[in-house]
Amino acid sequence: MEWYWEVGKLVLAAGMGFGGGRVAVLLDRRHKKKEENLAKEADWVVEWMAGDTWVLTNIGSADAADVLVEFEAFQLTRSRLQPEHPMSESQDFMGIRRGASQAVITWTNPRGDQKGPVRRLIPPRGS
Repeated sequence: MEWYWEVGKLVLAAGMGFGGGRVAVLLDRRHKKKEENLAKEADWVVEWMAGDTWVLTNIGSADAADVLVEFEAFQLTRSRLQPEHPMSESQDFMGIRRGASQAVITWTNPRGDQKGPVRRLIPPRGS
């Protein structure tokens, strides 16, 4: 009769191990999905287009809202920069570059978190 008890304990332990493994897999999937969502952020690049025109492009993996761009050592003459900046979208601005000009960018991510400021060099004309 003792061997029934030993077999029963083995079956119970195997069942608990399988169930615990399934729970661990589900928790790991949930954690990975949360990390993927947190990794989605806007990122920025400034490129010279032509003449006195540059473009700001959101090269990140998320849209940006409430985008505010301030300039250092750059005299802005015309801007088409909008407060909403979807990913992969470019918006242009014109001005006169003076020395090491930079764009200082702040924005709100899709979760409502304020991001930035980040600084991006405004490249010289012809680059």
